[in-house]
Amino acid sequence: MLTPPKGTDVRICVYYRRGDAETCDYQIDIACKGAEPQDLGVRAACGILLIALSIFSVTLDVPADVVPPLPERFSHYVLIDTEAQRIYTSESTAVAASQIASTVFSMFASQIGVCVDPLAKLDAVSFISEAIRSLGGTDLESMINSTGGQA
Repeated sequence: MLTPPKGTDVRICVYYRRGDAETCDYQIDIACKGAEPQDLGVRAACGILLIALSIFSVTLDVPADVVPPLPERFSHYVLIDTEAQRIYTSESTAVAASQIASTVFSMFASQIGVCVDPLAKLDAVSFISEAIRSLGGTDLESMINSTGGQA
């Protein structure tokens, strides 16, 4: 009997501090848990961020054991966790956390030459497909299908 491949869970942790109203310093760490991802590149990371922004809930007041310690020079974090299917944040509002995740998505997309203003449907589909392929046997694909593909 063949067993299906285990899934991979990914955490994208964005540490940051605001310089002024228009600037932020960022450090982005990506960690995997479970099976080795098939190809966790920038396109897959963009897909994970799109999925998270579409269907994950945002959790404020996160217990300290959920998030790794903040590096010394940073004051805030946003953590996208595919296992918990949540966005954790030190921000005071879900909107602020979503804005940081959106900014990171834009930064990643620009690294590979994809314009996000507006994001072409073909690029969005490509990003999400890469994320699902990289994550393997997780239940994100069924979650997306249950939303009628809105993610």
